[in-house]
Amino acid sequence: MLPLLSDIKAKRVTYLHDLGMEKKELEKCVEYFNLESLERDRSLKHHQVLTAFDSLKSSNDRSLLNSFAIIISNYYSVSVDGLVRIPWDHQLG
Repeated sequence: MLPLLSDIKAKRVTYLHDLGMEKKELEKCVEYFNLESLERDRSLKHHQVLTAFDSLKSSNDRSLLNSFAIIISNYYSVSVDGLVRIPWDHQLG
């Protein structure tokens, strides 16, 4: 059974709203921490990414991530070129 067109439109509106919120919060984090870059793993849901951004912003030490290139992901990792992956449910302390 095909979903109703109105359901599809409503989901699209919600998705675009969440995407806009995510972009706005991403920009705030980049500016707040003076990050080189901040990206998200595409496997994450919007609420997971927003949770990660809230947790990052609640950190008391702005210099903690200064000039880092970060990807919000499902796991911790640091690559040889300096790219840092932080899980969306991280605890920075």
